[in-house]
Amino acid sequence: MQPRTRRIVRWTAIAAAATAVAGWGLAQARDGGFGHHGGGMGFGPGFGFGPMRGLMADLDLTEDQKTQLRTIVKRGFEGSAGERAQLDALRKELEASVAANGFNEAEVRAIVARGSPVLTELMVDMVRGASEMRAVLTPEQQKLFDQRRAEFEARRAERRAKRAAAPAGTT
Repeated sequence: MQPRTRRIVRWTAIAAAATAVAGWGLAQARDGGFGHHGGGMGFGPGFGFGPMRGLMADLDLTEDQKTQLRTIVKRGFEGSAGERAQLDALRKELEASVAANGFNEAEVRAIVARGSPVLTELMVDMVRGASEMRAVLTPEQQKLFDQRRAEFEARRAERRAKRAAAPAGTT
């Protein structure tokens, strides 16, 4: 496969995966029964993995808050199943097209364009869910959550800058 084709396939897969992981990552934890890795939807030191682990840990959540957050996460995860399946199908179609025909820009663009509205819906749903989750928190918890989110975004920006500065072919 040519480098440009690999890059397109890789970035399409990354975009699809990032959107799916956003909802899926929220659902991973240890003190509930939700998540396909046997984890639940706990919020605290035992919170599974992914970006939400650090954001929600040590917020001293009440049982009522945990219940509300679990409901929001479960509703979002279950609600996005159709979109995640559509993106997976488009990713497979894209890979099959490139494998069968090589890089055909018009065909690749047409497949990727069909995924754009799906990604838009997933991102809107993700922001809606995060907003609903934040509303469950007390003002003090929101302040701590916002501080952790800013730190997370700063670390993410650093990682992106390092990747951008890395010599070609090393990432």
